[in-house]
Amino acid sequence: MAIKYTWDCKTVNTYPTASNSENVEYNDVIHEAHWSLKAHDIINGVSQSYSSIGVQTLDTSNLSTDFISFDNIKHSDIVGWVTSSMNSIDENAVANLKNATSQSMVDIAYPKSVIKTIE
Repeated sequence: MAIKYTWDCKTVNTYPTASNSENVEYNDVIHEAHWSLKAHDIINGVSQSYSSIGVQTLDTSNLSTDFISFDNIKHSDIVGWVTSSMNSIDENAVANLKNATSQSMVDIAYPKSVIKTIE
């Protein structure tokens, strides 16, 4: 089985109101998204998973372009904004995050060190 990645970006921070450069006011403007990226796979017949979490700041400087009212936002919109924002800082950010998350899952499945007690 290939590693399956699942994003959860359902918790967001909003500005109750925000204005664009033309002083048009918008309500419930999302400016940060709390995210979780879960990697899941079957390793040696055992279900393994690991999650990375964080908060991503979203660009709200141009509200007039493609603004979506809070009531019409879909989870896929937020995931797209989060991943685009991450990759705008570093074009490999999402790929690096996926690699680190999956590597942590593999490290748990194949530990380099194990605690044991001598009896």
